[in-house]
Amino acid sequence: MNKYVTILRRALTKSYSKGMGKKDVIDAKVLLSARRILIVRPNHRLGNQLLISPIIQEVAQRFPKSKIELFTKGFLAPILYKNYPNVDKYYLLPKKHFRHLLTYFSVWLRVAGHHYDLVINTVPSSSSGTLATRLTCSKNKLYLKEDTVYSSYPDFKHIAKEPVYYLRSVLSKVGLKMAEKSVPTINLLLNEEELKKGKSVLNSLVDGTKPTICIYTFATGLKCFAKNWWKNFYQQLSAKYPDYNILEVLPKEHVSSVDFQCTSYYSLDLREISAVMANTRIFIGTDSGMMHLASASGIPVVGLFNITNEKIYGPYGNHSFSINVLNPEENDRLLVMVDEVLNGMKKYS
Repeated sequence: MNKYVTILRRALTKSYSKGMGKKDVIDAKVLLSARRILIVRPNHRLGNQLLISPIIQEVAQRFPKSKIELFTKGFLAPILYKNYPNVDKYYLLPKKHFRHLLTYFSVWLRVAGHHYDLVINTVPSSSSGTLATRLTCSKNKLYLKEDTVYSSYPDFKHIAKEPVYYLRSVLSKVGLKMAEKSVPTINLLLNEEELKKGKSVLNSLVDGTKPTICIYTFATGLKCFAKNWWKNFYQQLSAKYPDYNILEVLPKEHVSSVDFQCTSYYSLDLREISAVMANTRIFIGTDSGMMHLASASGIPVVGLFNITNEKIYGPYGNHSFSINVLNPEENDRLLVMVDEVLNGMKKYS
């Protein structure tokens, strides 16, 4: 029953938001001195919430005196952005809407009643994001229209980079020009205490005198790889790197596609998981929220893709790269590319 109610809710939201249009609202004077800013991403998934960290960092850099509020879903945002000094407030839609109807509608009413200098809808295809942006009181509303204002960048379609490029384009048009920098990477802003704890946890699991390779073998639906693929890859990896520890981070389902052949680790604490990964040399894993959490730790990430588009969701920065394992040429080069990163022979994105 809940499934059909959810489908109906999405259809109604999409229909209603579509009728509103997505025309940006710009007031240059207010925009240039923006202090109160709302960033919109009403999606509860870990990866999707991490993917807005680049635009949060960009806003904090462009408007250092601003207070940033986040309109999201679920309970993850306050955990992920606890170390972001500019993030001031959260509007959290319940994950299960129809079990918490009063909370659901009260969050919408609260965000609609506040005034902002700038509202950014981070995903143009999100009907809920479009609706939230439309309902807010602001003299500047950016819907991320799907046009060509920033398409000169070859990576502008990446879901984490698109809102950054879009904001830069809008700001340049109203006279705020700054030296162009690389798009910020996904980042949890782990502090020294967290990193120290992560190292301690890692050393309790593996030989602390050896470097560690981190793997993650789980994925949902069609993104999941066959066990045979993972077992074969693990055998190659362990044979090629006998002087490395191999640590498998487990999902909440506590399953392993390599049948627990190596040391495994699981925690409910996302920041601890990221801190543990931050103390490893490289992460190799499927397209998942855990892959983006590894990116947020600041280490090189190898994203393994099959059905989803790595140009939109792939890891970047910190010499990370992605491959599509359905492409025989890329699949054959996987270990070569991993070796190039571990030995500093080649610098990826």
